[in-house]
Amino acid sequence: MNTSEWKTCQLDLSSLNFEGPKLRELWVDLHNGNHEPWPEEENLQEAWRHYHYGRFAEAVNMGLSLGKDGLVVACFAAVMQAQYLEQDVARRTELFKQVMNWCLDAVSDGNASTNIHYIYAVALGRYSQLISVMEALAQGYASVIKTQIEAALELDPEHAEALTTLAGWHASISEQAGELMAKMLYDASQDSAEMLYEQAISASPHSVIPYIEKAWGLETMFGEASTAAILQSLDHSLRLSPQDAVHYLDQQRARAQKARLSTKK
Repeated sequence: MNTSEWKTCQLDLSSLNFEGPKLRELWVDLHNGNHEPWPEEENLQEAWRHYHYGRFAEAVNMGLSLGKDGLVVACFAAVMQAQYLEQDVARRTELFKQVMNWCLDAVSDGNASTNIHYIYAVALGRYSQLISVMEALAQGYASVIKTQIEAALELDPEHAEALTTLAGWHASISEQAGELMAKMLYDASQDSAEMLYEQAISASPHSVIPYIEKAWGLETMFGEASTAAILQSLDHSLRLSPQDAVHYLDQQRARAQKARLSTKK
């Protein structure tokens, strides 16, 4: 993968410090939402260090150089690059497809960890949004996403980010297919989405991601009728202290959604 032209994160991240033993000290908090195990291998630690600093190209390159042991960090970094930094839609689409292919190979080879199943579903979900959820439904991606998320949750029922992703799956399908057809065809519902968002928040109450994704899900399902609840969730996410570059990017997204909704009030 050619990462030489990847856009770099331009946020002020000078307060972050993951040098030396600091990464180990902060690891549980950094991965509270996904429970990625601490890597004992030093090069893998360095790959994750790049990731948490927002140096996604370096994280991908180092992760891929480590083979299957570095696949999770490579996939996480590529997804964040596509989601937050890559502006070209075609390149974003290709990045998500690349992650999907990496994960599919790992699943097919029997080398899929909890977070491979999880990030596979995330990449496929983001890809589906780019090609339109209805097209994704027609191609059968909905069932693949659900299968991968359920595989992650079977391995780790308290995986907050997987719970959040499954909630988003219910929200997207309910909005696109309609509540009745979503329930009949996919067993997806708005009630399940709301319940799963709350479970994710309970599992990782100090993580920004469940609150931000809940805000997105509420807007997807209910639009302006849920503006007050959306803003409450966004405000909560913005009161939390960002712990790495991804959290800073998540909060930047939350501020943009809040500003857009505030102009409609």
